[in-house]
Parts: sequence; C-alpha cells; structure tokens
Amino acid sequence: MIIVRVRRLLGIFIFLVALTFLLWGIWPFEKIARTGTAIFPKTPTSSTTRTSQTIAPPGIPEALRFTLELPVKIRVGDAEVIRLSLEVDENGNLLPAAPIGNDEIYSEHMEVPNLYDNYNIMAEARLDLAGIQALPSGELSQPLRPGQRTAFFWSLRPSDFGNFQGAIWLHLRYISLDDGGESRRLLSNQLVEIEAVNLLGLGGTPARVLGGVGIVVGSFLAMENLFSWICKLFQMLMARKPAD
Repeated sequence: MIIVRVRRLLGIFIFLVALTFLLWGIWPFEKIARTGTAIFPKTPTSSTTRTSQTIAPPGIPEALRFTLELPVKIRVGDAEVIRLSLEVDENGNLLPAAPIGNDEIYSEHMEVPNLYDNYNIMAEARLDLAGIQALPSGELSQPLRPGQRTAFFWSLRPSDFGNFQGAIWLHLRYISLDDGGESRRLLSNQLVEIEAVNLLGLGGTPARVLGGVGIVVGSFLAMENLFSWICKLFQMLMARKPAD
C-alpha cells in the first residue's frame, strides 16, 4: 500500500513538473507593435550616384506611417518573425495603423515627398542584430507606391540565451525617371531589443518534448488503475440499471 501511494505521489510530481515545461514551451510570449512617423530634412542624409548625377530629394511633404511588429522574448531554438510594413493610400497618404490585440503602440511622426510621377521611390531596410541568426541578411529593397503595401520580414532563431540589442534601419531611395539620378534619405532607425530565454537550460523544442513525455509517464504512475476503475464503475452502473 505504501509503495502504491509513493508511486502515485511520484506520478503527480512528474505530471506537474512536465506540465510546467509543456506550458512554458507553448505559451505565446508578448509581441509589440510600433507605428511611427518622422520628420525629414530637405537634404538627403546620404546620397549615391549610380548614373551621371545625384539629385536632391523633393521637398513636398506627404504623410507616411510604418508599423514594426517584433517579439519581446524568443525561446532558444525557436523561430520568430520581425515584420516592418509601410502603406500609403492611392493619394499617397498613409493608411492609419490599428493596434494589434493588446500590443504596445509607439508613435513618432514622419513626412516624405510625394512625386511619384517623377521618381521611383524605393524603401530599403536592414536589420543589424548581433548574436541571433536573422534571415534574410543584408539590405532589403522594395518599391514604394501609392495604394500598395510594402513589407519586410526577418526570421530570427537564437541559439543561446541572453539579451540582444540591434537596430532596424529604414531608408528611402529616390530615382529620377528623367535622368536616373539618385538620392537616399534616412527614414527611421528603430531600436530592437530581444531576450532569448530557456528553462533550466532547455530551449523551446526540448521543453515541449520533455513536457509531453513527462505528462504521459506521470499520468501512468499516478493513475495506473484508472482504466480498471472506470470498468468497475461501468459494471456497477449496469448491474444497478434493472433495479432502477
């Protein structure tokens, strides 16, 4: 009898510990969403000449807003996504961004020129985050046009725990349709801070596997005779049925 009680207590302990690991492995961590604006100078932050001349960015203001969605924490070995999107309406004005669930909203203001008839405008983004594998790497480029959504995605997979800091650089590049002259302007520099976490040295996948196996083992030890109890209860109910 004592051995049975010890086995059941051990099974309950294993079950509870395994449940903790499983819940930690599947519980969604907080994500934040930043919607932003910023004010630009009338001269480019930097410029490049890929043709015979370099142009200055046009000075007509146009509202534009970006949305940056990123995780606060990532389990070691798991993959999460950072998403940066820009969207303007058909008139070249930014569509208002809405909060995502209960996520944090952070705002600043920005204005960019609106001369799509004379310029190709390219959005260029780069994620600098040391210590975490981020794909794709390098600078990404997407055309920015009225009525269209422009989005950049990075997949993150930390291999070790710790706090990691970096930045997302967002530039606009203006390419003249007349002569191909280019200029480049910094749109935003967003700080990125992500914590990679583990549980007693286990990352996301090992914690989930250990939790699932532990729940099965703990349930068997704690409720080894559960099936036989159910059968006996069913037989008792069936035996009493004629009397009712």
